[in-house]
Amino acid sequence: MRYTTAVSDLQAFRKILATDADCARIYRDGLADFSKLDSLEQWRFGALMQLVVTNFQYGIKFGDAIEADLQRNAVAQTMRRPGARAWWAKARFTVDAAIRAMVDDAISDERANSGGGS
Repeated sequence: MRYTTAVSDLQAFRKILATDADCARIYRDGLADFSKLDSLEQWRFGALMQLVVTNFQYGIKFGDAIEADLQRNAVAQTMRRPGARAWWAKARFTVDAAIRAMVDDAISDERANSGGGS
């Protein structure tokens, strides 16, 4: 059941981007430069980024079910984008300290920075 729920949430996020052109544009543009989004778009981008971080949290918590290393690399690649980093600087205290530290670690991990895995 854990696997089904976690994968369903990951797929729901992908479906949002694949089926809602406005959300896809906001996500793409927000990753490039958060400051260029208007206030409503920044709010929507933040909601999408909360999904990214929550899905990462699932990957860590249920690593035996949904390949935590792949989730870690995916969040690192996303969070290293300029707009994601700008968002994270403001939003990082909306998650608990353990997840905050894991996201920070994923961002700074040289293996993820080079595109490699573990």
